[in-house]
Amino acid sequence: MEELFSDDDETSLEEKTTKTGGNVSIDTPKDLPGGCSRRNRSSENDMPSLSLSSISNSKRRRNDPQCLPRSVSSWTRLCTERLGIFYNNKSAELTDFYTLSKRSFAFDYPLKEENKRLLETLVQVTEEKLGMARKLNWSVTEEATQWFPFLEESARCQDILSDLHAIAEKKEDWSAHTVQYLRRSHYKIEEFFMQLQKMYLKRKDGKNLTESDFTELLAGFTKMFFINVEEVLSERTMKIGNSKVSSIPDMCFWAQYPSPLYSVAVVTVAEGNSEEMKETGKQNSFDISATVSNRVLGQHAGELLLEVGNSVFRNVTLGIICIQTMIIFTYLEISPKHLALIEEKGEIDCRLEINGKRSGIIHYTKPYDFMEEKDRCEILEFLFWIGLHSLPVDYRPNPVTV
Repeated sequence: MEELFSDDDETSLEEKTTKTGGNVSIDTPKDLPGGCSRRNRSSENDMPSLSLSSISNSKRRRNDPQCLPRSVSSWTRLCTERLGIFYNNKSAELTDFYTLSKRSFAFDYPLKEENKRLLETLVQVTEEKLGMARKLNWSVTEEATQWFPFLEESARCQDILSDLHAIAEKKEDWSAHTVQYLRRSHYKIEEFFMQLQKMYLKRKDGKNLTESDFTELLAGFTKMFFINVEEVLSERTMKIGNSKVSSIPDMCFWAQYPSPLYSVAVVTVAEGNSEEMKETGKQNSFDISATVSNRVLGQHAGELLLEVGNSVFRNVTLGIICIQTMIIFTYLEISPKHLALIEEKGEIDCRLEINGKRSGIIHYTKPYDFMEEKDRCEILEFLFWIGLHSLPVDYRPNPVTV
């Protein structure tokens, strides 16, 4: 990721937009489905006659901050597109997300020497331990029917816990430093399988799984990578036009850098069909708008926007959309000038370019099922990279100088 935005230009965005040849330009794509609310003109004869008063009233209604829900949980994708925030039209590779390290003094990539060996060992051992899930024959997802033998699966979880203990006791040529990290992760892996066992027992009793069940399962999964998981209780707020908009994400990953708390990622947990998403994700080119509802996309975009001020990554918010056991990694890039325009005007209604660079773009990966071995192996290294940099200062790959 190249350096897109800088904070050193103090000229106001409004001044730049009024100058001929300024650095801020507005681009309205005509073929964007559900995009900007401006209508394409097919011919002059198709346009109805409008009085000046009706045009003025229409403009006032469109710019009325009351049109934007005060809680981002009620937003749709159209709401964020009115603020100049758009999802990319195709997915990115997860390896592209490592370039976020350029936006934070606390993240380093690639890791080198001892830190690289530590990361490789953690990935290898965790891959082996989580591979024990192959013993589980039935899905834990909501689509699983009540005819599945959930009690048998619960018993298999208990067998897996015994196998994990045997793997942990194996003698390997690991340094005491590496063993310390492996033990910390091992306890969380055990807790994850205990969570699975509890979910199978719940299904055995005929109970449906809820969003909160999958939120807890994702939290348990990510904790094995040293990620600090917070159930968000306090509101995030932002002034948009004349309104104060609020957000309470389902979950947040956080870390200390080195004194205040910073947000590493924000998580939106939503209802949906994970099996349908799994099939769509197998295609060569994944378009998130074809699989995830506009309501979920709008809510997640709003949560990314309101988290920018807390993010450890400058002008970027990292996020995850979770639907049952499927996760999509996301990140929003937005410039300070774009943020200022949102706060001042409350509406942009188009794609925004600042200094020749796109602002307000949400990048995303294909969906990964963390309960499926092939998908899981593709995300282990990235999650450990995030988690290692979220540890207390003295345990990070490159400790921050306090």
